[in-house]
Amino acid sequence: KNLTLTSNMSGWVDQNGTNRINNETLLKQNGIFNITSYFAGDENYSSSSQTLFATVHDTHAPLIVSNSTYPGSGIEYFPGRAYKFNATLQDEDSISFVIMQLNSTNYTAYRHSGNVSNGNWSVNVTDLSANATGYPVVWYVNDTSNNWNKTNVWYYVIQKNTSAYTSINPN
Repeated sequence: KNLTLTSNMSGWVDQNGTNRINNETLLKQNGIFNITSYFAGDENYSSSSQTLFATVHDTHAPLIVSNSTYPGSGIEYFPGRAYKFNATLQDEDSISFVIMQLNSTNYTAYRHSGNVSNGNWSVNVTDLSANATGYPVVWYVNDTSNNWNKTNVWYYVIQKNTSAYTSINPN
């Protein structure tokens, strides 16, 4: 008797056999999948089939690969200076949103390169004051399966400007 095992899983190859069919598949893709075994029937037996469903959920939090700043921590204060905070993120599925918390203020990050599952996210901030002890910074990341991750607190230092400067206003 010929049995067939089929599925809607990507890359699945139908299996046929006259004896017991065994299959061990590691499901890495999120979704609902069906696995159907069927017997087409013959002169002695009626056809029959049975379908089982497997639901696979993403349970892994997004990975924060690295973070960086421009200019780097420890820079001297300069009025009106722009600061760029960056995080490189990876996820099995898709990043939903990214928040950088700087000194207890939340900033929504934007993706400036890569894609939603492997990209670089940034926040731009302007005119931070000197803070020799450092501004506490934490990145929070959420994916479309509602898995969260965050960095440990780290500190972004802006040194007091020791050089003399003058603002010239032509008016």
